[in-house]
Amino acid sequence: MALVDTGLLVRYYIDEAASGQGPAEVLDNSIAPDFDLAITYDTTDLNYNEISGNRGLENTNVDTDARAVKDINDTSDKVRDNIHGAQKATLEAVVRADSFNAGGGRCFGINVGTTDGSFMLRGATSSFQFAAEFGAGVNPQVYRTWTDGIASRSVFHVVVDTTQATADDRIKVYRDGTLITPTVNDNPALNDTIELDAGSTMFMFNRGTVSFARSMDGVLFYAALYSSAFTSGNVTTNHNILTSDDDTPAAPPAARRPVTVY
Repeated sequence: MALVDTGLLVRYYIDEAASGQGPAEVLDNSIAPDFDLAITYDTTDLNYNEISGNRGLENTNVDTDARAVKDINDTSDKVRDNIHGAQKATLEAVVRADSFNAGGGRCFGINVGTTDGSFMLRGATSSFQFAAEFGAGVNPQVYRTWTDGIASRSVFHVVVDTTQATADDRIKVYRDGTLITPTVNDNPALNDTIELDAGSTMFMFNRGTVSFARSMDGVLFYAALYSSAFTSGNVTTNHNILTSDDDTPAAPPAARRPVTVY
């Protein structure tokens, strides 16, 4: 069985090493062109690690500037072309978040400057959050908050579809294949669009290319972004695969890149 690829834009297995700080980039294993993220380790707190057979990047301090990022082109690239102005998207991540900076730590997604984020999985203290920017001229904000999965390895799916008539169906959050009930539940307007401002970045662990000391304390094992709204069946399929193995398949499709093991 293979992961659902419908609308796949970026996919990071985050398995370039079993330990240490050898790799310079987190490699994108999706559709061309590659969208690799440059790693800034900052201190000894960010390292590759292998836990129960699954590799990932582990950070042990919420106040470092550790991050992996790539600028999103302000005019055109595969992320901007498919997410900016879109009504549907899915964020997928396998993560163990032990804690976040009280001011708002970052996990994975798209961010610009010091805002809450254009389309991101983040958190504050002991909760996860999904933050996004919908509609031109509207400030980014937190749309969902939940505590399910803190301090445990979890497979998360955040599914956005603003064409849904029922407001609460426009953003759905799944943990380990199960739809969860958030503690904060705000919704974009019907048919609203995702907005990516100039200067946006794709990131892991911190909010962009400048130093903000907002790294998540925990492990990011895997992350992906799609331009489609996953069905519950899509979520179940990918959860069943990722929950046991979130690293590069032993025989990846020919179009995807081999991984250099450090």
